[in-house]
Amino acid sequence: AFSKLMVQDSNDTPPVQAEYILLQPNAETQHPDLGTAQFFGEPSNDNADQIRRSQAANVAALIAAATAGDGRRNVYDKNKKCIRPAKLGDICILIRSRTGLNILERGLESANIPYRIEGGSLMFNTQEVRDLLNCLRAIDNPSDEVSVVAALRSPALACSDVDLLRWRDAGGRWNYSASNKPNDPSPVADAMAILARYHHRHQTESVAGLIADFIRNRRLDELDLAEPRPREMWRRRQFLVAQARNQEYNSGNGGAPLTLRRFIDWAETQQHENARIAEIAAPETDDDSVRIMTMHAAKGLEFPIVILLGFDSGPVSRNKNALFGQLGTEVEISLSSSLKTPGYDALSAIEKRHADAESIRLAYVAATRARDQLLVSLHHKRGNNSLAARIIEITDTLPHTKAGADAITALPIPDADGVAPNDTYNPDWQAQRNAEITARSRPQAVTATGIAKSGAPAPAQSIDDKDAAGDNDHEPRRGRGGRSGTAFGSALHAVLQQIVEQMTPDLPFTTSAEVDKYLNRRNNEITRLAQQQTADKGIASRNANEIARLAHKALHTPAVTAALCAPKLWSEIPVAAPITTPKGDVVVIEGIIDLLYQDAGGELVVIDYKSDDITTEPEISARLEHYQWQGAAYAAALESATGKTVKDVQFLFVRLDNPLRQVENLRGLMSQLPAKIPAGG
Repeated sequence: AFSKLMVQDSNDTPPVQAEYILLQPNAETQHPDLGTAQFFGEPSNDNADQIRRSQAANVAALIAAATAGDGRRNVYDKNKKCIRPAKLGDICILIRSRTGLNILERGLESANIPYRIEGGSLMFNTQEVRDLLNCLRAIDNPSDEVSVVAALRSPALACSDVDLLRWRDAGGRWNYSASNKPNDPSPVADAMAILARYHHRHQTESVAGLIADFIRNRRLDELDLAEPRPREMWRRRQFLVAQARNQEYNSGNGGAPLTLRRFIDWAETQQHENARIAEIAAPETDDDSVRIMTMHAAKGLEFPIVILLGFDSGPVSRNKNALFGQLGTEVEISLSSSLKTPGYDALSAIEKRHADAESIRLAYVAATRARDQLLVSLHHKRGNNSLAARIIEITDTLPHTKAGADAITALPIPDADGVAPNDTYNPDWQAQRNAEITARSRPQAVTATGIAKSGAPAPAQSIDDKDAAGDNDHEPRRGRGGRSGTAFGSALHAVLQQIVEQMTPDLPFTTSAEVDKYLNRRNNEITRLAQQQTADKGIASRNANEIARLAHKALHTPAVTAALCAPKLWSEIPVAAPITTPKGDVVVIEGIIDLLYQDAGGELVVIDYKSDDITTEPEISARLEHYQWQGAAYAAALESATGKTVKDVQFLFVRLDNPLRQVENLRGLMSQLPAKIPAGG
C-alpha cells in the first residue's frame, strides 16, 4: 500500500516525498510464519463521534479475540526464540492525535480490557491529570473562578452541583479569599478552606512536594481503589509529580526557581497537540495491559501486535498569514481571500503537499512498529479525503478483518497481586457503575442543528453546513451569540436581524404595500449594515453588495411580509425545552430561531433563513431532507415551552428565485423526533 502512497513527483525539486524502500524481515526478531497486515472498518455516514465509537468497539473485539477468543493470535517471543499465544501486553494501539482518546478508553473499559496510556502528550489529556491541574490553578489564583469551580467539582474536593447551587444562593462567591462568605457550614466552605490553606503554602514549598501532599491529603489514591484499574490512576498522578520534580531539577541548574504558576503554564503548553514530551516513569513489567501511545512517541520502538488508528481524516493544514519559501528569504502573506501577495497560493499549495507527504510518512513509520501482526482501522466518514479512503482505493484485494460490535467478548478481570476477583470485584456494583457512567455520558442538551445531522446526513458542499471550496469567506466559523455557520451566512443573518429590530417600533404593518414602502426607505441602511458586517466578520468587502441584495430579497418575500404584519413577532429568539427519549432520558432541545411570529389565530409560524448556494431541485430536496429535522426540533421545543401550536415551519432559501420551502408532515416528524436525539457515551 505504501509503495503506491509514497510516490515522488518529478516536478518537485527537491522531492517532497521520501523514496519508498521495501523493508526486509529481521531473522533475529521475526518468524517467517508470522507477519500479516489486515484492515478493519469501513466508510460510514455517521458523525465523527459515532464513527469513533464503532471503531472503539471493533478494537475491543479484535483485542478480545486476539488474546482470549477462538481467533487467538500468535506472536514470536524473541527472547525465548519460540512462537507463543499473544497476551495483552503484546498489543500497542497507536493513535495519530489525542482526538477521540476518551471514546477509545470507554470502549476498552466496557469490554474489561486493561490498558495503560504511555507518552507524556497523552498523559496530559487524561481526566486525572486535568482534574489535578484544575486544582493547582485554583490554588495558585483565588480569582480564577472557572478553575475554582472545576476544582470544587473534582474528586479531590467532591462538591456536588447541589452543594454549589446552595452556596451561590446563600451569597457565596467563587473566590476563597473573599471576605463575604456564608456563615452556614457546607461542603463548599470546607473545600474553600482547603484551597486557601494550600494557597498560603504554595509560595514557600516546592511544587512537587505541594502536589504530592495534596494527592496524599485528599486521599486520591485511596479513592482510586473503587476504579477497575487503580494502578493506572495512580501512575497518571505520579506522572505529574515526576514532571514537577524534573522541572525543579532543571531550574536548579542555573535557571529561575520553579513556581506553581510557571509549572502550570508549562503544563498547559504540553496539552497542545504538537507538544512532545517523554514519560519519566518506567513501564511496569508486571502489568499485562494494552498500551496506547501516539505514533510520534512510538518512533524507535516495536511491538508484536500493532493496531493503527487515526486515518479517518486528512492531514491538518492550518491557514497561515505568512509562509516562507525553502531558502527562508521568500515570504508570502495573506490577510484575507482577496488580499494576499501574488505567490501566496502557489506556496500554500506546496505547504499542503508537504503536510500530506508528512502524514503518509508518519503512517508508514507507525506501520513499521509492528513486528508480527498489523491491524489498520479504515473507519472514516464516507466521501472525505482521508488517508483511510485513499488506502481503500488501492488495497481492495488485501485481507479485511470484520469485527462488528456483536463480536465483542469481554475479557475476564485479571487477578490483582494474586487476590481472587471475587474478593475485589463486585459484579452488581460494576453493573451499577457502568449504568451511571452511561447515563451521565448522554447529552444533557442537544441543538436543533445537531438533531438535523442525526436525522439525515448533511449534503455535500452546503454553504450553511460545510466548506465552500475556493472561498475562505464561506468556511464554517463560530458566529455571534454562539451560532455556527459560514462567515457569509452569519453576516446575512445579522443584517436581517438588525433591520427587523429597527422595524419593531413601527410593527405591525397592515399591508404588504406598507412593508415595501418602509423597506425602500431603508435601502441605504441595509447597504451600510452589509458593509459593516463584512468588516466585522473579516470577509471580502466585495460580498457586501451580494449580502445587501439577498437581504432586500428576503425582506420583500411574502413569508417575511406576513411576519411583519402579524400581531406578534420575535427575531433571533432563543428557545429551549425538555424532550423525553424512547429510553426515558430527558434531554433539552435548544436553538435560535431566525424569525417567529404569532398569527391572528394565536398559532406560531417559524421562518429560518438559509443561504445555501443551490439551484437544482435534487439539491433543494437533499437540503430539505436534512433541514426538516431542524424545523421539527424548533416546533417541538416551542410547543413544549409556550403551550401554543406551531402551525408551520418555513425555510427561506434566499438565493432561489422561489425561495420559500415548507416542512411537509411536520406532526409526523415531531412524533419521530425523540428517536433522533444523538446518543451519548
